[in-house]
Amino acid sequence: QDRFVRAAALLCLGRLADRAGMRAVVLAILEDDPFVVESAAVALAEGAREDDVELVRPLLSALERGAPLPAVREAILIALSRVTITPPALRVRVRHRVRGEVHGATASTRKVAIALLEGLFAEDDAPPVLLVDDVLERLADDHPEVRVVAASFLRTHLPPGMSGAVSRLMAAFRRGEQTTALLCLEALRRHDTPEALASLDAARGFGEPFASRAAELQDGFTPSSTTW
Repeated sequence: QDRFVRAAALLCLGRLADRAGMRAVVLAILEDDPFVVESAAVALAEGAREDDVELVRPLLSALERGAPLPAVREAILIALSRVTITPPALRVRVRHRVRGEVHGATASTRKVAIALLEGLFAEDDAPPVLLVDDVLERLADDHPEVRVVAASFLRTHLPPGMSGAVSRLMAAFRRGEQTTALLCLEALRRHDTPEALASLDAARGFGEPFASRAAELQDGFTPSSTTW
């Protein structure tokens, strides 16, 4: 078949989000024609649903083959982020494969990867320290939306007492970007150390809304962790 006709058909299937049609899209993402693969990836990003767990392995296979175009990688990550991934072994595989995209070639890839990883861990299933360190680096990313999702991840998953975290959080806070700065304050509270408490106190001198939020986070905050 003509590759352009196939690509158009795949995009239509993605917009329809028909379950039988999505199986055809999954097969197409593993083909060798990059034009068809890109169309299939976009279709999956548009058509993937929460319960489409059967799409996860083919999507990972496409990433593992080294999808050549950043737009394809981004679309695959978006599709993965739309699926509720509950099987433990599958969650581990997704985490392992997506971690490298935290330092992806484009801001969009980095942003989607960090947001996806944030939802794949929990309080009783914490991310590895090396991943947290990767995300801390992205607080200095050159794109503001990547800085936001990095701060959100750390607000949720920063290990108490992690060495070097407070200075990086305060450097991001001092940029004055409201959403990122407020998330950094919450991450400081999570750090749960005297160093974090002192930084919250310093943040009260930066005007609103930072001063009031820092004061709220200081209220009743008695650090119980030490830096390690």
